[in-house]
Amino acid sequence: MAQTRTTAPRPPHLTVASLIAGNGAVYARRPAISARGQAPLAWGDLATQVDMNRSELWRHGVLKGHRVALSLPDGPVMAVAFLSVASTCAAAPLRQTSNVEGARRNLNELKVQHVVVDDESPDAYAQAATELNINVVRLRRDTAGPAGAFQFIPPTAPSATLSELPGPDDDALVVMTSGTTGKPKVAPLSNRVLVRCAYADYEAIEFTPDDCGLIVMPMHHISALRAELLSYLAAGGSAAWVEYPVTDDAITAALRDGNVTTLTASPFYYQAIVEYLTTRGERLEAPALRSFRSSSSGLSAELHARIEAVTGVPVVEDYGSTEAGLVAMNPLPPGIRKAGTVGKPISVEMRIMSDEWEPLPQGATGEIVVRGETVFAGYDSPADTVSKFRDGWFRMGDVGFLDADGYLHLVGRVDDMINRGGDKIDPATVEAVLLGCDGVAEAAAFGLSDSRYGQEVYAAIVVKPGALVTPEELRAAVRRALRAGAPRRVFIVESLARTSTGKLRRRAVAEMCTAYVSGGPSASPGGKAPPAP
Repeated sequence: MAQTRTTAPRPPHLTVASLIAGNGAVYARRPAISARGQAPLAWGDLATQVDMNRSELWRHGVLKGHRVALSLPDGPVMAVAFLSVASTCAAAPLRQTSNVEGARRNLNELKVQHVVVDDESPDAYAQAATELNINVVRLRRDTAGPAGAFQFIPPTAPSATLSELPGPDDDALVVMTSGTTGKPKVAPLSNRVLVRCAYADYEAIEFTPDDCGLIVMPMHHISALRAELLSYLAAGGSAAWVEYPVTDDAITAALRDGNVTTLTASPFYYQAIVEYLTTRGERLEAPALRSFRSSSSGLSAELHARIEAVTGVPVVEDYGSTEAGLVAMNPLPPGIRKAGTVGKPISVEMRIMSDEWEPLPQGATGEIVVRGETVFAGYDSPADTVSKFRDGWFRMGDVGFLDADGYLHLVGRVDDMINRGGDKIDPATVEAVLLGCDGVAEAAAFGLSDSRYGQEVYAAIVVKPGALVTPEELRAAVRRALRAGAPRRVFIVESLARTSTGKLRRRAVAEMCTAYVSGGPSASPGGKAPPAP
């Protein structure tokens, strides 16, 4: 970009219901929701549908203060259903599953009173809800209507049934954290926090009412809901989807069609885009596309460079969490993007703390803590809340430092750091060396208990097809590159455990390999990763 774009000033909305109604009036004829193969849903029609859906939900017994699980296919219908429920009470979007036991466990954890399911593709949540005596509300997609159109079935008779609208401090969204380093926690987010997070997001990416953001992340994921859908709509812009399941071809076609101006996704999707274009010897010719935003997990410097080389589109990396929203981000051009950092703090006050809970000076590495208007109030579990808050500061669970220019450098997860006889080893540095070795496609480093050192370093890798790699060679490569951190053993596996958005689940990888620790340096489980939660 030649110059910084000017976004609209923040409107005075503090609830999802107010945001949708207000923008529906201001941008009535502009598109709000679109999908390939369907007519777009205009802002005025979106506001009307959300209002009608709220009345239907009231008549189905869904009231302010309730929690409603959404188990629906990804796409515009899930988006409109989420907006409708969040304008009525608290929505808990979930990934569809065939695992009844897992569905039952999630419904109990979330403490929901209702479950909304798709009439044409009901999954295990419908069965689990029935077994738990939870009210099941069904909807039917209107494939002939505009994007996101649906009807609740059976339709209820019009009546004067009313309920109080949610206020700013009432919950709008309830999510289970990803649980990459431990048991997932249930995190309710109020309307006030959710809307403020959406404003912070759209201001950071300079999103305007003229912009359209493409959504490819799963709709049960906090990034798709808050950093994408709600932030695009909070700005008065529009959100677009491709057909599901998402394919590399569909994403590339959507980016080229002239309507999409930005994409937020995890590195998993950007890797797929780069490989799709590279194997075809193509560049991404998309004049309307002005930015890529990498979210949810770390973006390697190599992938960052490859994305910009084959697309010509600037990439910015962000940093945040379910509980605190967007915490830091590199600026868009002409701002300075610093490689190896996640940018400057945004919308929060940030400190780097020592093990003794003392603020550390610039350049010193410690625990990252934040406070501000986008930070949530606490988990369902008081014990979880106490463990993550101290003196009003939320503990991000990450280790890092702020440089002289105020940019944040991430070093690793507090729970992932390996303490080998007093040496603090960041698994990401070990993984970076392994990924630089010929024949290594994926890598995960982790610590396991050791009687001598307290913890010892181990690693698991996935080998590229046709490559010949030995654990001994890899251990030697790490030993040459790092003062400490060479894995005692390297396991060769078929796949690494990841979340549905591609985030590495080190704990699950460690558990898979634990049974083989008693073997020799070349011992290998050769196993497949457990499914994403």
